[in-house]
Amino acid sequence: DETYTSRTAGERGFDLSTRLSPASLAGGKATARWDWMTHRETPSEPLQHTWTVEIRWRTSNLMIRPFARGELEEERRERLAFGFYSDIGPTEERVSLRFEAGRHHVDEDRYVRTGAGARYRLNKRVLLKPEFRWVDPDLELSADGHWYFYMTEIIEPAESWHVEAALVYQRYENRGREDVVELRLRMVAGW
Repeated sequence: DETYTSRTAGERGFDLSTRLSPASLAGGKATARWDWMTHRETPSEPLQHTWTVEIRWRTSNLMIRPFARGELEEERRERLAFGFYSDIGPTEERVSLRFEAGRHHVDEDRYVRTGAGARYRLNKRVLLKPEFRWVDPDLELSADGHWYFYMTEIIEPAESWHVEAALVYQRYENRGREDVVELRLRMVAGW
């Protein structure tokens, strides 16, 4: 299964993706995917290349997805990351865990992102998604990390669209920075 995506507004380039069909492996189904995207935001900016490789293994109640991704700019490696994402539970109600570590630039700025979340169906039309995340953008610096807490409510009044309301609280480890509270609203319609 291969896809090709042309550039979006303001970009010049392409996106190429290949997915391998599910195969039975250790009692579950495994798929593999790789993406390569080449683009430049404007004609004067350097050409950027991004890539992702992931393997997804799923049973009826468990999904594990290790991944690696990187970014090059004019043949210079700018970012490299490794991690995993997992879901435990049936499709509608589950717990998820994630971990990612990498470098923003080669030989500097090592970072870590980790988190846990859940999905809970309150009723036929309402889905709740609480989530915690910890982000440390530079492991070499002390007191620069921050916590996120998300509480998202998804209301599905009709089959082809839904409304999302999210409360986001961001707490900084560095007490010199102000904590941030946001309310985000989004409507998604599609067929």
